[in-house]
Amino acid sequence: MAEKLWVEQFIKEIEKEDREKILEEAIAEEGLTEENALRRQFFEDRYEFNPKSKLMVDHLIRGWMSMAYLANESKSLFGKSRVEKEKKKIRADLALDVIQKYGKLGEEIMYGEYYNAACLYMKLCDEDKTYGAILLGLGRMKPAKLIEKIAADIYRVAYELPEEVGMKEEMAVFSRALTDAFCDVHRKERNLLLGRIPGRRTES
Repeated sequence: MAEKLWVEQFIKEIEKEDREKILEEAIAEEGLTEENALRRQFFEDRYEFNPKSKLMVDHLIRGWMSMAYLANESKSLFGKSRVEKEKKKIRADLALDVIQKYGKLGEEIMYGEYYNAACLYMKLCDEDKTYGAILLGLGRMKPAKLIEKIAADIYRVAYELPEEVGMKEEMAVFSRALTDAFCDVHRKERNLLLGRIPGRRTES
């Protein structure tokens, strides 16, 4: 199995069980290299079974939801101590401290997990009737409007909020992965996001 092929498959596959199968088959063929060991560690740390709810928790999606919550509340009367508490939870769920521990290799592998989470998030948004609902539930957004909303939400979480709460530098890999994922999934509409990013040129 060619490394570039399986890594790409692993990053883009949304289903957890299928991702695990791809990873374990690669490890069986290549061995537990430093990269594969770290890839397995990040994968295992991302998912956690909650015995109370009987559900699997995806820490990256949970971290994203915390970011969205903070983004919606940050301009209101949101106390500084509450912001710092949310930031601590976000750092843990997005494994920001872990990335720093493993340097460039950690960044490279975690980029893949962030990219994967972004693809999953966009799929969930597309399928969620509430997310795409028009005001008062009177119908559903047209596909073009839905993509525009997703682009705006990604920009808010990946760029505006990190700047506002002093996390821009430590979330640079996260921001880049979300941008790349949106541009790959919505190639024709990629400028809806790129056009919002300061200093980033739109593409023809």
